[in-house]
Amino acid sequence: MKKEFLTILTFVFILQFASASYLSGDIMLYENGESRFDIETDTPLNIEGLSYSNEKLTGRTSALTTKEGKVWTFTLNLENYDNILLDVNLPANLKTITSINNEEAILDTQEKKISLINPTEKFLSISYTLEERTDYTFVFWIILIFIILIIFYIYMRKKLKKEKMNNILPYIN
Repeated sequence: MKKEFLTILTFVFILQFASASYLSGDIMLYENGESRFDIETDTPLNIEGLSYSNEKLTGRTSALTTKEGKVWTFTLNLENYDNILLDVNLPANLKTITSINNEEAILDTQEKKISLINPTEKFLSISYTLEERTDYTFVFWIILIFIILIIFYIYMRKKLKKEKMNNILPYIN
């Protein structure tokens, strides 16, 4: 009886120290190098821009993304976690993925998403290039100014016509 009690007590004592940490959720990568975290975890990541409360890790950071030439690289160290279920959503204007260092990563090209499900390698590095986007906001402003000028011209023409009519009417009567 004593031996069984001692075994159970030892098992309970060891079980307290054998807790598994987990990480589950989404990371969104944006074209400006910023990443947005929406993750549930019991162990926070100490990264600038991210906040941890009620087992939720949220926020935006550019600390995990670097750029060399046209190639962006996102890196994340996951060594503190035993259970990982993570989706990394790549930018909408993704052109190519040049490398993924984790062989267990699942790539969905339709959704532009990389999923990790309990990988044995606890480090993720994704290198990718983006399509160049041309900024056409100046065209919008030119068209807007042109429309305003046309409206102003029509308004002034009608106003001038009305003034002429008001000036001529006293002479006609």
